[in-house]
Amino acid sequence: MKLIPVMCPKCGAQIQINEGTKTCYCTYCGTQIIIDEDGAKVTYRKVDEARIKEADVKQILALKEMEIEEKKRQDRKIALIALSIASGVMFVLALIVGHSNGITGILLGAVALSILMWGVQTITDGNNKKEK
Repeated sequence: MKLIPVMCPKCGAQIQINEGTKTCYCTYCGTQIIIDEDGAKVTYRKVDEARIKEADVKQILALKEMEIEEKKRQDRKIALIALSIASGVMFVLALIVGHSNGITGILLGAVALSILMWGVQTITDGNNKKEK
């Protein structure tokens, strides 16, 4: 096999590689060199592994942030549903108490109904925002 001389594009060192080799590393500075052979012409492409890795990490972080936001939305929706159910139960109890205690039951029912309506409205608004 024939050895051909290659010059490192980063540090300029002379490297000897086997003919037909597609990639190699500079033995002096460690730069990875990709070699494209086009007849007698050899072109060099330096691969910046750090920048490739940085782009991968940024993409992974963006996906994780989206997952966290979706989890927060789901948790908020569950909490609002639980609040709505609890206020609905409270409203029904207020109606029962209202028959025997008058004004206390009516006030309790009004508060429960307000909480229920707020919970339903918040859930509806959240669903509309998500669809857009």
